[in-house]
Amino acid sequence: MQATKYESLIKIIELGSFSGAAEELGYTPSGLNRMMSALEEDLGIQILNRTKKGISLTDAGKEVLPIIQNIIYLEKSLNEKCDEIKGLIKGNIKIGTIYSIASIWIPELVGNFKKLYPGITISVLQGSHQDLNEWFEEGKVDLIFTTKREDLDHWMTLKKDPVMVWLPENHNKADYSHFPIKDLENEIYIMNMPGADSDAEYLTNAENLNLNVQYTSLDNYTTYRMVEAGLGISMNNSLMSQNWNGKVVTIPLYPETFVELGIRYRENGSPSVKRLIETIKKWKDYIL
Repeated sequence: MQATKYESLIKIIELGSFSGAAEELGYTPSGLNRMMSALEEDLGIQILNRTKKGISLTDAGKEVLPIIQNIIYLEKSLNEKCDEIKGLIKGNIKIGTIYSIASIWIPELVGNFKKLYPGITISVLQGSHQDLNEWFEEGKVDLIFTTKREDLDHWMTLKKDPVMVWLPENHNKADYSHFPIKDLENEIYIMNMPGADSDAEYLTNAENLNLNVQYTSLDNYTTYRMVEAGLGISMNNSLMSQNWNGKVVTIPLYPETFVELGIRYRENGSPSVKRLIETIKKWKDYIL
């Protein structure tokens, strides 16, 4: 019963309201509120702030949340291990991924994994680098496919992917073998997913580039089509546009710049997650 309370708490935090969480979980808002009050009474601390603007964690709630998330993962691991002992391989894995990996790698990986373990279900959530790390910290996903920003524990590199500049096919540098990074400042630039810590934005800040941003987009493919229409140039990792066919020329930066694509996972992952990680280790030798 306590695990049910913990999982309900995570859903309330995720949605920021009792009503939204109650609808998804099949409770009434008042019933869910009583459940959280009982949990707070059991723990002897107030976990949630309840205001007209919504629900948020108290300071005490923020301190105990990582432990609660760990308990949920441990119970999930326990249940899967018990199934395994009984000869059953079941489970559920929640994957978070950036858009380029979602469209190019995930379908084949998931397909191969399901052939090996048909009893394990997989859910895939797509998001920006910023979204993914927030979801990972909140326990919304079990592992994430993303780009590495700093040294991380429990990180597996899959590929070092070059950053490519996207140019309209009639651009005067379209036949260059490389695009000088400082020349980006002399172009009309289309910024993809501003404020979401994209690879391009991260590189822009790291290199102190003063870009002439006249357009923004929240979707990679829309940005690609805007470049094709001649509205400006942009850049992204090579994998993103690998299977796109348009009147866009992609050339690497000079000096060459790479992003490190890989997975971030938890040490105490469930047996299902550990099986997926072992599958990825074998699979990555094939894709690189």
